[in-house]
Amino acid sequence: MLSVVIPAGGGVPRLRCTLTCIAAAVRAEATDIEVIVVNDGGLLEIRECVKTCAQRFAMEFQIVETPRGGRSKARNVGAAHACGDRILFIDSDILPERGVLRFHSCLGPEAALFLYRGTIVHLPWLAAFEDPASGELSAEALHSLRLGSGNNACLIASRTLSMETLENPGLLRSVARSTPFQRDLQCWFHSDPGDIAASWIGCTGGQLSVDRVVFESLGGFDEHMGLRWGAEDLEFGYRAAQAGIATRYAEGSVCYHMDHSITGRAGDHEWALEYFTRKHGNEGILRLLDYFAGNCNLAEALEACHAPA
Repeated sequence: MLSVVIPAGGGVPRLRCTLTCIAAAVRAEATDIEVIVVNDGGLLEIRECVKTCAQRFAMEFQIVETPRGGRSKARNVGAAHACGDRILFIDSDILPERGVLRFHSCLGPEAALFLYRGTIVHLPWLAAFEDPASGELSAEALHSLRLGSGNNACLIASRTLSMETLENPGLLRSVARSTPFQRDLQCWFHSDPGDIAASWIGCTGGQLSVDRVVFESLGGFDEHMGLRWGAEDLEFGYRAAQAGIATRYAEGSVCYHMDHSITGRAGDHEWALEYFTRKHGNEGILRLLDYFAGNCNLAEALEACHAPA
């Protein structure tokens, strides 16, 4: 059985879209899957959203409540409640294509020695929406675009996610966009370096599966990352690589990220990579900051991470 763990700390409209998409995929694939939503902070709105979706789609969504602790803790709590042989972590702003659940649920025992990370593409225009299904615009969009309820606002609202696209997000492929990092990952994995030690660079969240026994042996995600955003998945992959567990890239397993406002995250990624560096005593990890700033390529950053001390 596959256990799907979804950490949710807010963003209820996007969580609703994610659950709608997953419910459609489960119905279409008829695979043995359990879905666990971790209510990170115990928000009433999240609890009600999960219950409403369960009733609407006649599907069981397990909800686990936990005090606010951030994505690492929420993922660990969800994994502790999982019954599946493999755990798929999906964020609450992700729309998986129908084949995603099938791919991860069909991985055999030989996949226990690998983490699998699928393709993540983005829907950038959705950053303007508070609710990408209803068309409610965010306060930032209304202010920055100087929109009211006139024709311009209606034009943007026409780009909402319909029930058809929520149930079959593959229809969005032609309008989705890859980030430079996603494209660089594709090129790096296509080169087939056979380098377990560096494969952790592909261990990014949104769509990541791991054997449950392996997850437990690695100690899960580092909860010291707390509420700050970024790099907890890379750090997990780094520890996995050190234990001989490589990350593999499943290019055909495609998820769509519902882009949203990222205000309030200034400095978080830098802090996370600095913590990552201190924890493992590897100054080369900080070279990733140069990569994300456009000052070196991915291969150069990885070379620095794994250069002899």
